[in-house]
Amino acid sequence: MSGDNPADRGNFSDWLTAMAKAMGYGTDAALSDALGISQSTILRWRQGSKPSIRHLASLSRVLGTRLEPLLVLTNHVSADAFGMNIDTPEPPSAITETVRKIKDSTLGEPLKERLMEYWELRLNEERGRLYALIKALEEEERTGTDNPLDPVEAYRLMKTDMPKHFADTVMFARSYFDKTAPRRGTRRRARKPDAIEIDPISVQHHLIGGIEASTLHQDSDGRWFWVRPEGEPTFQVTYASEEEAIKGHQTALSAIRNILEEAMNKRDRQEPPQDPSKG
Repeated sequence: MSGDNPADRGNFSDWLTAMAKAMGYGTDAALSDALGISQSTILRWRQGSKPSIRHLASLSRVLGTRLEPLLVLTNHVSADAFGMNIDTPEPPSAITETVRKIKDSTLGEPLKERLMEYWELRLNEERGRLYALIKALEEEERTGTDNPLDPVEAYRLMKTDMPKHFADTVMFARSYFDKTAPRRGTRRRARKPDAIEIDPISVQHHLIGGIEASTLHQDSDGRWFWVRPEGEPTFQVTYASEEEAIKGHQTALSAIRNILEEAMNKRDRQEPPQDPSKG
C-alpha cells in the first residue's frame, strides 16, 4: 500500500471493518464501547458519513494508529498537506477478542502473561480433544454405526486439566498480589485461616458426585444418554443401547476415581508428615 494516496484505496468503512476485527473488536458494539460512542454513530460512518476529527482521534488511540492517515483516508485533509506520503495503516496480525480483553485489562504485565499462558493451555487442550474427536467420528462414519465410539475412548477425550490450569493461575495471582501490595500503597487484610482455596481434588470429587447423581434417558432416535440433576448432559456422547450407556457410566466413574486416587497420593507425598507431638 505504500506510496499511494490512501483516499484512492478502498473506503473508510472497509478499512475500519478490517482494522477493528484485527484488533479484536469483532462487532460494532464492542468497538463502540471502546470508543465511548453509540453504535448508530459507527453505522453512519459505514453509510458514508465523515467521522469528526475528535472521533478519529479516539479511533487512533483505540486502534493504535497515527491520526494523520485517518485524516487523509476520510478526506479531512489531502496527503499533500503533510508534505509526505501518508500510508493507510494496515491491519496487524489478527488477535481474538479474548486476547484483546487480556491485553486491555488493567492487570500488571506478569498477570497478563500468566493469563495468556492459561488461555494457550486451554486452547491447546481443546484443539487436541477436537482433533481426536474428529478422527474417531471419521472412523465411525467410515466403518458404520456397528462400531460406535468406545465409551472408554470417549471418556479419555473428556479428561481435562482445566481445574489444575485454573487453580495454578489463581494461586499465581494471589502470590503476585501479596508481593506487589506494598508497592501499590494499600494494606491488604490478612487472609482468614479458613479462606476457601481452589483445590483440584475437590473439583474431582464434584465431578464424581455429578456422574453418580446422573439419570439415564432415551431420546426420540432411540439413543441413550446421561443427564445431571441440573439438566446438563453428563457426557458429550450418546449410546446405542442401555447396556452400553451403563457400561460407559461405570467406566467413567472408575476412571475418574483412579485420577482422584492418584492426585490424593501425589498430594500426600508432597506434604511432609505432621509431628504428633506438636498436635
